[in-house]
Amino acid sequence: MKIPLQNNAVEHPKLDYMAERNSAIKLIKLYGEDGVKKWKEEVSYGKRSYIEGFFSRLKQAFGFSFRNKSEINRERELLLKCYLINRFTETGMAKFEIAS
Repeated sequence: MKIPLQNNAVEHPKLDYMAERNSAIKLIKLYGEDGVKKWKEEVSYGKRSYIEGFFSRLKQAFGFSFRNKSEINRERELLLKCYLINRFTETGMAKFEIAS
């Protein structure tokens, strides 16, 4: 299950199709206050958003299409673009601290 549960979610032990949901509820309750955070880490919740953001930056910086025709050169072009995006990110990311 990859959809966060409501705060007042309850288990339905007699319904077989709810088994995955029930196990998520148990895990969240087991961890207590950090339950939702731990559940998100365990199921990699949010990873898709991170990847979509990367490809959005890639397309903004370099456009949507490849310039090379051969498969080998397209692969090299993509690797070079990914390398450059990573360098842009390292160079241009703001450094910050969370104020308490």
